[in-house]
Amino acid sequence: MPDDRDLSKVPRQWLINVIYSIVGDDFRKWVSVEVKNRNDQLAEDQNHMIELDPEIAAVLEALLISTVI
Repeated sequence: MPDDRDLSKVPRQWLINVIYSIVGDDFRKWVSVEVKNRNDQLAEDQNHMIELDPEIAAVLEALLISTVI
């Protein structure tokens, strides 16, 4: 790892790769949750939320789940 004074010069991607190499999949999961939380908060703060008919929402959710499995 770089010295403290050099840490700010290190590319973020390099640091992310090092952390992922050490921590593994837990780090990837944590990043995914944090990105989703950030995106959800931005959508709410900037009023980007839309109303969706519950029946359409159920169909879309079922499609998303079936494509993930």
